Amino acid sequence: MRDRKPHPETRPDRPAKPPVPLCRYEELAMRENRLREEKAAKRETDA
Repeated sequence: MRDRKPHPETRPDRPAKPPVPLCRYEELAMRENRLREEKAAKRETDA
């Protein structure tokens, strides 16, 4: 693995895209997790 060049963190030839979910199921899962975390945080602040 020594022959591989360390590539720079940001490649100038490709603009950085915003992180997008791979599919709508992943999007739904992310939204569900976010809602669940928000509910848990609210419950902790209320208690």
